[in-house]
Amino acid sequence: KVYMRLGRYPSALSDNDSLQILLGNDGKTLIDAVYLFQKAKILYYTQEYSASKDLCLALLKHPTVEEERFLGYTYELLSKNYVELNYYKAAYTYHLEFEKYEEKEIFNTSKLKMEELEAQYETETNAAIIKAQKQAISQQRVTQWTTAGLAGVLSLLLLQTFRNAKTRKQNNKALKLSNNQLGKSNALLAEKNKENELLLKEIHHRVKNNLEIVSSLLELQADRITDETTQGILKDSQNRVQSMGIIHQ
Repeated sequence: KVYMRLGRYPSALSDNDSLQILLGNDGKTLIDAVYLFQKAKILYYTQEYSASKDLCLALLKHPTVEEERFLGYTYELLSKNYVELNYYKAAYTYHLEFEKYEEKEIFNTSKLKMEELEAQYETETNAAIIKAQKQAISQQRVTQWTTAGLAGVLSLLLLQTFRNAKTRKQNNKALKLSNNQLGKSNALLAEKNKENELLLKEIHHRVKNNLEIVSSLLELQADRITDETTQGILKDSQNRVQSMGIIHQ
């Protein structure tokens, strides 16, 4: 990794091969899969796109690759190799696979966060309902004691007045607590809305990037065609794709 960051790719490739020989695995372990991926990256940086492409294809058939996170990065690297080899259709296909894998990771993360927020919101709502019921019961008891106190002596009336003042203080304290909890719930909802807006912007950005790729592919294809009619059709298609891309800006 140090050699790769320094741009000394031949040294990085040599160390990577030495590590594989030193480990001496059967080629089916996770470490072997990591070795293949690192070697494919080094070959890509050294512009050996065909060899890098072959290693990526072999990595997709590896028994452990689907269980690991670098599956999506393998699709991405394979797409880049095909672009350099001028196989644009295959490059686009594997780029879509990379986008699907990445969107799945984002969707799963967002879904877990949504479930956590919903559970927390339901817990706080239930707690608020229980507190409101307790307050209603307490208020009913206070009313009963007040009615009984009206028939009593002055001492009992003063005692009841004291109890009412104490109850109002408790109710105000409970109301303040409920307002604080409501404020926390609103803050959580605002945070979730912010996350949703961020996800929506990310989706627009990816769609725009995909449309730019399609537009570039159409432009490259048009430059290779000498027939003016076909060129015109490809240019019109490119303009339409660019117009769609403006919508997602």
